[in-house]
Amino acid sequence: MAKKVSAAKTTAVPSTPAASNAPSPGQWLDKTPLHIILILLVALAGYANTFGVPFVFDDQTSIIDNQAIRDVGRFLSGDGFAYNPRRFLGYLTLALNYHFSALEPAGYHAVNLAIHVACGWVVYALCRVTLATPFFRAKSLPRSATATIPLLAALLFVAHPVQTQAVTYVVQRLASLATLFYLAALLCYAKGRVLQEESGNAFPARGVVFFLGALVAALAAFATKEIAATLPLALLLYDFSFFGRGMKKRYLLLTASVLCIAAIAVAVATAERPIGELISDISRATRETQQVSRLDYLLTQFSVIVTYLRLLILPVAQNVDYDFPIYSTFFTPPVFLSFLVLALLFALALYLYRLSAPQTGDTAEEKGRGGYLRLIGFGILWFFLTLSVESSLIPISDVIFEHRLYLPCFGAFLAFASVFAMAFEKSASSARVAVAAFVVLALTVTTWQRNSVWGDSVTLWSDNAAKSPNKWRPQNNLARALLKENRVNEAFAAGSNAVRLAPESFEAHNVLATVYEKMGALDAAIEQYRLSVAANPNYLIALSNLGAALQKKGALSEATACFRKAVELDGANMVAHNNLAGALLQQGNLEEARQHVLEAGRLDPAALEPRVNLAAITEAAGDLDGAIRMYQEVAGQNPGYAFARYRLAGAYYHKKEMEKAIGCYQEVVRLDPGYVPAYLDMGRAYAALRQIDKALEQFKQARRVAPQNQEAALLEAKTLQFLQAMRR
Repeated sequence: MAKKVSAAKTTAVPSTPAASNAPSPGQWLDKTPLHIILILLVALAGYANTFGVPFVFDDQTSIIDNQAIRDVGRFLSGDGFAYNPRRFLGYLTLALNYHFSALEPAGYHAVNLAIHVACGWVVYALCRVTLATPFFRAKSLPRSATATIPLLAALLFVAHPVQTQAVTYVVQRLASLATLFYLAALLCYAKGRVLQEESGNAFPARGVVFFLGALVAALAAFATKEIAATLPLALLLYDFSFFGRGMKKRYLLLTASVLCIAAIAVAVATAERPIGELISDISRATRETQQVSRLDYLLTQFSVIVTYLRLLILPVAQNVDYDFPIYSTFFTPPVFLSFLVLALLFALALYLYRLSAPQTGDTAEEKGRGGYLRLIGFGILWFFLTLSVESSLIPISDVIFEHRLYLPCFGAFLAFASVFAMAFEKSASSARVAVAAFVVLALTVTTWQRNSVWGDSVTLWSDNAAKSPNKWRPQNNLARALLKENRVNEAFAAGSNAVRLAPESFEAHNVLATVYEKMGALDAAIEQYRLSVAANPNYLIALSNLGAALQKKGALSEATACFRKAVELDGANMVAHNNLAGALLQQGNLEEARQHVLEAGRLDPAALEPRVNLAAITEAAGDLDGAIRMYQEVAGQNPGYAFARYRLAGAYYHKKEMEKAIGCYQEVVRLDPGYVPAYLDMGRAYAALRQIDKALEQFKQARRVAPQNQEAALLEAKTLQFLQAMRR
């Protein structure tokens, strides 16, 4: 039936013989292979600068710290399903990424971009199949529209900057991948139904293949993210919109949809966590403590959805983490006015369906207009339906995120493309192409600019903190990003702001503590770690950090207690076992330390820290040469791992080979200029060689890096006194 649509008659435009072989711009672009290539090129242009974007926000817990994705074999054998059964397939792709590229972001971004391009292609194919459905046999559109709508909808989908969060933010692959499977299921279903209609409602072999493809894609969507819950209703909406009114043909689909929705309800009802938490986009470690009631969440979502619509029409002031007010009164102006806008939009969709219903005696022009109106109405209803999981009565801690628009965008862009095609139906093809090209180019440039903000963690969170100055989380993430770049004073300011804005936030106290520790203010760091643990006794990160800080201070018994509790909280956590091994080692309990370090290595065979601790246990047992070989092996295999070289330097120091120790310490501070213990130990090594001036320079450098470090200040003062006594 697609051939009939493409062969619809158009008014011929006379041309001179000289111009007869010169295709117009519209004719050049009216070719499917060129469309496919153009969609790819636009996506590449908008996201070419994302391959170096670092892991941010929830990437920390979902990728960097996620032990479940470290081994594909273990993931497939049960660890992956145990970690998150409802998002198993999405996390499997992350496990495969880790297998091939470890924690190099470029590989993850390449996969995210490939998914985005594939979504654009599926949008294009779905629009083309839609225009071949029975509805459009009665409501035939002009050839210009059948070429314009699929291409423009797909280009808007891949070019619009509102999609950046779903594509550039690595872990939001869950949203884009679920959308790919969701749309693929609808595409296969639509193609199967078209083939069924063409064969007189029989089930031809090709149609059965497409229906099976729809089933497989639907199952994949359900195994990727909870937004797939609306898929059965979306299939019903699509079938009703484009395959006539006869319900007898839909009994099978209706039954399958009811069973599917019932299965989802049972799964949610038997889950150990509330549904709002299950579908939340941000890990529990980064959530604020207050909960939102169902009614307040619904009232707030009226304003949120209007914000989404504004972003689709005018994509400015985009933000990673919005500081969005929670509303609790319907007649608050933002809520009431937003409700009116959404109610009018929904009513418009229903009215468009009524206007587009086939009527006997319609002229060709009226039939064509009915086709446009049906597409616009369908797009609006699609937008509302696919937002319903995250923008209705199910309260989620974070009321707004841009990546939640990724799936609803299909309906919006289909409606936009249809409005455009209707408005330019009688325009010259060159004018139509020029306007569309300008819009797509402007969106692509805006996407590239938005992605440039994502390109650096400090830039991203500085932008977010400026746009959400009264929200603790952007300040907290900015502090963390600044700390990674050794911009300690700026990190202290941002971290202090986060604690001021959310004194009850256990994560804010933890980040401020790490800043204090970097500054050398160990007592202040311990105080903040204690506040974090007091706010959340089960917060493993702060508990481990508190133990490490106490260990530095020499409070080994209390540090060991912290590490033991961490192991009790999460016995499958490599870091917890490794930290406990280190504390036990310092107390001379080598046998138990060895047990925990071997367990840490078993939990994560690729981890470097347990291997270094095992070498340290060997060193403590008196086998310095064996320990040195083990340190050298780790350092040789991982030249950028400063800690292994630091421990190697310590082994040389204990062996009294000071020159070798100093060489290793120099390599450590070259790799990490902020590594204060390396400066201090290098100073001690120089002092052992009686090179007091060089020792003093190392202590001074430690003070420059960490002005509040008390040990560095004490060593510097003692060394100065010694030099003065020598000179007298």
